Amino acid sequence: MNRDEAFAQAVRNLTDEWQAALMRLPAYVRASCTEIRLRRERPVAVLWQGQVQFLRDGGRLSDVPVSDCRKVSAAGLERIFQRMCGYSVHSCQHQICAGYLSLPGGHRAGLCGQAVTEQGQIRTVRDISSIVLRIRHRIPEAASEVLRYASPQYYRGVLIAGPPGSGKTTILQALAERMSQPGGFQTAVVDEKGELSGGDAAGVCCDVLYGYPKAEGIQQAVRNLAPQLLICDEVGTQAEFAALAEGMHTGVRIAASVHSDDERSLYVRPVARAMLNSGGFERVVLLEKQPGRIAAVYRVEAKQSEAYGTDFTLCRVYGVGVDAVPAVG
Repeated sequence: MNRDEAFAQAVRNLTDEWQAALMRLPAYVRASCTEIRLRRERPVAVLWQGQVQFLRDGGRLSDVPVSDCRKVSAAGLERIFQRMCGYSVHSCQHQICAGYLSLPGGHRAGLCGQAVTEQGQIRTVRDISSIVLRIRHRIPEAASEVLRYASPQYYRGVLIAGPPGSGKTTILQALAERMSQPGGFQTAVVDEKGELSGGDAAGVCCDVLYGYPKAEGIQQAVRNLAPQLLICDEVGTQAEFAALAEGMHTGVRIAASVHSDDERSLYVRPVARAMLNSGGFERVVLLEKQPGRIAAVYRVEAKQSEAYGTDFTLCRVYGVGVDAVPAVG
């Protein structure tokens, strides 16, 4: 599936009106579009090649909202939400309470609305006010530079770090596909939100735990599937890290990602700090804000950092501003 086809697949989750409006975008925009943001009674925003523009009549785009920008009504947004739920909101409550919907093909919708809580827990979300459609693009070549300097074949733990939208998931997708081919590794992918695999195995030697809560999925993969390589996205809690640590102690190689804005945040963010202090990760790939650009690759040394009080030090081994994902357009 090429990038234009991925875009078409993603927008099929919208109502017919909005499918038609978005398919009028130029082909080069569709091929590089990563997000569509639909806000109630606000202009529809399109994110492509790192810029945000607003949808106008006829598939035109504007840098700022103008009079002919397309807006989604409250009723229209509700119809889109119902369609994304397969017209069965009740069956999607677990995901809705977590703020997202997994969509066919590995695409995802982020949700915003009014939370209904009970004893401090979110029970449902009503009055949906915005939907962020995140488009999954399969880019096998995205892992090429990572494999050159931080391949799981040579390093038992590889951490992909970067801010939201920097390409972490795309790189892990490509790693899963490349590493799970014959002659590679028996690979397990823990895909809680359906973005890494789209529900399908990446290669012939890949097993996918689709929709599992991350910590539980990691534990089940390690205990029941005997993987040589385990891949998971967006490790964000101590429970998820603890499950990863269990896998490391059994000798499983790990490729995972975390949110991180810069080198300093790798030292100070609690989960990233714990992961690197564990001794299980040997390489860190830090991405820039611009999607798919490597800021640096670090060697993780078991040497105390006086500046941050950690049991590890990051030593840069690879330069700045290198393309990991080829530009589009």
